[in-house]
Amino acid sequence: MTAVVRIAALEAFTALIEQQIPALAGRTCAGQAPSSELEEIPNLSIEPSRWTYEMDSVGDATQVALLPGNVAVWDVGYHEGTCAVSILASSPRQRALLEQQVLDLFLSAKHPLTGMRQPGCLSFLISSCPEVGQFASLFFLEDDAWVETLALDRRYESRIGVGCWIPALVLETPVYEIQTLQLAVGASTTTDPAADPAPPTLEPLELVTINADGSVSPA
Repeated sequence: MTAVVRIAALEAFTALIEQQIPALAGRTCAGQAPSSELEEIPNLSIEPSRWTYEMDSVGDATQVALLPGNVAVWDVGYHEGTCAVSILASSPRQRALLEQQVLDLFLSAKHPLTGMRQPGCLSFLISSCPEVGQFASLFFLEDDAWVETLALDRRYESRIGVGCWIPALVLETPVYEIQTLQLAVGASTTTDPAADPAPPTLEPLELVTINADGSVSPA
């Protein structure tokens, strides 16, 4: 599920950029784009270059969701990657303005649940990935300045390094849950099996239900 989770995280990042920076609405791309996709200037692209996997601890795994069809989602660590965020503008002034707007987006970041400020780190709760359910992802600044990489024929490009963190999620299927547990309880009237080899006589069975909190109730 790594590729699916990664794509969903990158799409959430570009969606936020388009929402917060109107000049880039409809002009972003996550990953390598066909040459015709980003013809309009200005535009922004995000190019992942390297991913590494880390375990929280050996043998540590947590079930984080149970999807329809008894599919269990397990968190088994995380992937950390490096991305190049590139801006292509029609003038140095436009490029500088867009660079500052992207930096401001990072520096004014807040946690989506607590509202606490976390400058330089964008947090996402992503629910647009039905294959694994909801998960969290982070994008954080790795560099503190843009690097100018192109100035040719009214095409002015610059790049900045951004790190990305996504959970390592795996699926397990099928998974079955016990909805109702019943127990038949009886008592034998034979007190000494060695002295009385006859088959034991059982009192009438009582059927009880084991509740979720461990208590017992009549079935």
